[in-house]
Amino acid sequence: MTTDKDQERVSAAYRDLPQASSPPALDRRVLAAARRESRPRYSVVRAWIRPLAWAATVGLSLAILLEFTLFNAAPPSPEPQPASGAPPAEQAGRDADVMRAKEEDAVVRPSMPRRAPAAARLESREAAARPPCDYEARRTAESWYACVEALRDEGRDEDAVAELAALREAFPDFEIAPAR
Repeated sequence: MTTDKDQERVSAAYRDLPQASSPPALDRRVLAAARRESRPRYSVVRAWIRPLAWAATVGLSLAILLEFTLFNAAPPSPEPQPASGAPPAEQAGRDADVMRAKEEDAVVRPSMPRRAPAAARLESREAAARPPCDYEARRTAESWYACVEALRDEGRDEDAVAELAALREAFPDFEIAPAR
């Protein structure tokens, strides 16, 4: 334990000393050791890993956001389709199927019973797959609704109900005029 008397003696000894300073060579050695210890313990490349990973994460997030918003957004209006009512890519595939079917019909198969031509079968399937109201009728809500009314007049109530549901989904703000 130190006493007040000891503390006074230490203070007096410090006061009696001339201005004490360390030798410059010792200062340089201490400063050099401090500089070495203050450097990061890993390489310069490793120092860039975190900022680079952060930037990559932001870039990837932006790419995903753009994919969901810009590239998957529904087009504002339907794209024009060929007269058959099919999109161009589907129409090209169907044209190839029709050509293949015509080639099959040209081959004579004596062992097989004769059936309806494959092209005719394919066209009947396409007609069944086409919606009752074609692309031209679906361009505006009014023309689509006129097609629905025409289906009702023909007695095709199931088709009319399905087309009316599709019309309401595509044009939710369209108000149907009350019957007169």
